[in-house]
Formats: sequence, structure tokens, C-alpha cells
Amino acid sequence: MGVHLVSLFSHTLVIQAATPAFAVLPILADQYHCDVKFATDIVVSTSTLFVIVVPIIMWLLTIY
Repeated sequence: MGVHLVSLFSHTLVIQAATPAFAVLPILADQYHCDVKFATDIVVSTSTLFVIVVPIIMWLLTIY
């Protein structure tokens, strides 16, 4: 049962799902008079988490 994906396709989907937030988010926030610092914090935190979490997920996919 379940969906069986080719390994490369599965890894590609994981990378795409884990990509950081929209990089131009602070620019859009500034353009529409929103909280630029908050938007910048989101981009920085998701980028940092991406670098930390994706290798762990990829390692888990290789052992299971």
C-alpha cells in the first residue's frame, strides 16, 4: 500500500518542500508598508533551519 516513488524523485520533493521562505519577502513587506524586520527574521530563520534540517531528513530517508 502507499505510494512508491523513485528515490531521486522522493529526494527532490523533500528538498522542494523544505525550501526557505520567499527571499524577496522583506522587499515586498517594505513596498506594502509592513513589518520589514519580521519579514527579514522569517527569511533568516527558515534559511537557517533549511541548512540544519534537510541533511537530517535526507539521512533519515537513506536509512529507511
